Amino acid sequence: MSAEDAKETIESLLREGRIFYPPRELVESSNIKAFMDRHGIKSYEELLERAKDIEWFWSEMVREVGIEWFEAPKSS
Repeated sequence: MSAEDAKETIESLLREGRIFYPPRELVESSNIKAFMDRHGIKSYEELLERAKDIEWFWSEMVREVGIEWFEAPKSS
C-alpha cells in the first residue's frame, strides 16, 4: 500500500457516518441504564439535560463509582 493509499484510507475512516446501535440486551444490562433507572431518567436526551446540572451529576457519579475521599474536595 502506498503512502497516498494509506492516507486516503485513514481519511475515509475519519468521515465514517454510520451509526451502530448496541443490542437491546446489552443496553438493558448496562451500568448507565441502571443509573438512569435509579434516577427516573427515561431517555438519553433526558440524561443529557439532567447532566447540565454539573453539581448533581458529578456528586452522583462519585456515589455511583464508590469514590471515597481521604479529605473532602474543596469548592472553588
